[in-house]
Amino acid sequence: MKRFDVIILVLFCICGCKKLGKPETFTQDWLTMGTFASCTVSAENSEQADKYFKIVKDEFDKISKSFNIYNTNSIISIINRDAHFSPVKVNDNEFCIITNSFACSQKTETAFNPVCLPLIRLWGFNGGTNTTVPTQPMIDEVMERVDISKVICETNTIFFIGENMQLDMGGVAKGSAVDMAYDELEKAGCMEFMVNLGGNIRAQTLKEHLLIGIRDPFDKENLIGTLKLKSGEAVATSGDYERFVILDGVKYPHIIDPRSGYPVKKTVATTIVAPNATMSDILSTATFVLGKEKIDDVLYQFPDVAILVISKNDGKMSISMSNEEVFDLL
Repeated sequence: MKRFDVIILVLFCICGCKKLGKPETFTQDWLTMGTFASCTVSAENSEQADKYFKIVKDEFDKISKSFNIYNTNSIISIINRDAHFSPVKVNDNEFCIITNSFACSQKTETAFNPVCLPLIRLWGFNGGTNTTVPTQPMIDEVMERVDISKVICETNTIFFIGENMQLDMGGVAKGSAVDMAYDELEKAGCMEFMVNLGGNIRAQTLKEHLLIGIRDPFDKENLIGTLKLKSGEAVATSGDYERFVILDGVKYPHIIDPRSGYPVKKTVATTIVAPNATMSDILSTATFVLGKEKIDDVLYQFPDVAILVISKNDGKMSISMSNEEVFDLL
């Protein structure tokens, strides 16, 4: 269900240049969790900045070690291997992330589905090897294994009632990692910073807000507008243009509707501004699946978010948004 997709393109400086003994801005970029990461901090010197960067990297590494489906020793691999035999023990943080994802799944009509991995792989993503469009019987069989009601989460354990089920935290892991890094930087006393993991962004600033550019999904060289991100808020985007497969000569985007078993067709991109990165990460996928018609339903369950949905119909782009005070389109 999850994605390497970034519509967010431009972050205007979170703090000024060093002047009269004031802190200066430092930025570091690296690759982790199968995507790009960056951190911009306000610090007195490079040594202090390096300490901040290490904090962020350590938090990202914790999530990666827990939820990397390609690491046979990760807890998620152990769950996927053993949880249909007996309950698998997880730590407090892992249990919190997993149970929160299931709670959000129920609030989004299961448009966000943490056990959607078998369906994603059926369509050739995340290690899947299928090179043709799945038949309806194939989809029907897999749909039996993406039922969240067949997952029991109790006392820090995960248990699958059904066989051949697979958990995938790809739709929440990056947002959770950003939130963990945010909290630790705040504890460390960093006054201004921005953490970005694969387009999941959360920042703390002394300014009224930050301006972030929103990329045109049909023309990556241009912006369609900007959004205002207040201190502490997070933003994430899902799009259909970064990852796709060609099956039987047809292009299929990587975001699958776990309720129908088929890739989403009408939505092009969704951008969510939320109080934290976990929420924006989850809802960017869920809203992509639900589409513009369900914006009010999402807002009913999550009233503190702002939503931008870009859709296509007969090749024409349409834009729907929930808050004009957050989004400023060109």
